[in-house]
Amino acid sequence: MAESLPVHSWPAARERIAGLPAFGEAPLVISVATPDTQQRDQARTLIRAAVSDALGLLFDLPAASIRLDAVPGRPLRADAGGRMLSVSISHEAGLSVAALSPVGQVGIDIMRLPEDFSWEPVARDYLDPDAFHRIAHAPPPERMHAFAVEWTRLEAGLKCVGTGLAERSPALQARLAQCAMRRLDLPSGYAGMLAYMPESLNRFAAKPA
Repeated sequence: MAESLPVHSWPAARERIAGLPAFGEAPLVISVATPDTQQRDQARTLIRAAVSDALGLLFDLPAASIRLDAVPGRPLRADAGGRMLSVSISHEAGLSVAALSPVGQVGIDIMRLPEDFSWEPVARDYLDPDAFHRIAHAPPPERMHAFAVEWTRLEAGLKCVGTGLAERSPALQARLAQCAMRRLDLPSGYAGMLAYMPESLNRFAAKPA
C-alpha cells in the first residue's frame, strides 16, 4: 500500500505552511472545503486562491503576484516570482485539493466514496490485474473504498504522465510505473492519491541553497 501523505487544509494550515521549507521529499498538497455540489465554479475559485496564498507564503511573495497559467489541453502551471511549478487540481462535491511541485509533472485525484455498484466491468477495462485483485478481496464493507483508492491511483498517474483515460495496456502500465504514489490523508468519505516523478524532486531537494 502507498505511504500516506498529509493534506494541509486551507486556510487553517497557513501558519504551519509559513514555517515549512519550500518543498521536501514529495509535492505539497493543500485542500479547501467547497460547496456540497457538483458545480465547480466556486470550487475552482477557492482552490486557486488557496494555491496562490500557499505559494506566496512559501516564497515570501504577495499572493496576488502568483500567476496560474491554464491552457486548455495542457497541465496547469504556476509562476511564483519566476519560479515555475507544476500544479494538479481535483474536485469532488464538498472538497477540492491541489498538488504543487517545483519540478516534474504531478497528478492528484480524489473521489467521494461511491454507493455500491457493479464495479467489475470498468475495473477490468482500466485497472491492472493487481488492482482488480485488491478490490475483489477487500471485505464487502470496504470494497467501495478499495475501488476509490485504485481508481484515484489510476487517474493521478494519468495526470502525472500527461495522458487521458485509456483502456489498460502494457505500454500505459510501463509509463504509470515511473510515478511514485502517495495515499492522501483525507476526511472520512473521500479517497485520493498523489502521483509524481521522484527522481526530479529528489534532484531539486539536493540542490544547495
